[in-house]
Amino acid sequence: MIYDIILSLTSWKGRIYDTSMLMVLFSMLKQKTTFNYKVVLVLSSDEFRDKEQELPPKLIELADVCDYFEILWTKENTKAYKKYFPVRRKYPDENICILDDDSTLHDNFVESF
Repeated sequence: MIYDIILSLTSWKGRIYDTSMLMVLFSMLKQKTTFNYKVVLVLSSDEFRDKEQELPPKLIELADVCDYFEILWTKENTKAYKKYFPVRRKYPDENICILDDDSTLHDNFVESF
């Protein structure tokens, strides 16, 4: 599928269990826009060795039911760089907007961006 934009973010063990993380994701997923977009959460298997088994159940459920949300696993934990380079490798021709896991978006962010 071709996207107009991919919103990419990463997180870490210290924040991923915080309920505010889900609020950030919901703000990204509930955009009022005509553009075709996807939200990609990039996580490191070095940090989350058991991958999905270490993540909050609501996060896994969200990835299962939402077609435009994806959890992308990368090996090494390159900190902030992992929200760009793994996504660029998987989606080489897409526009990528990197975001933080602690900032909720206005509901028209994608449209105005």
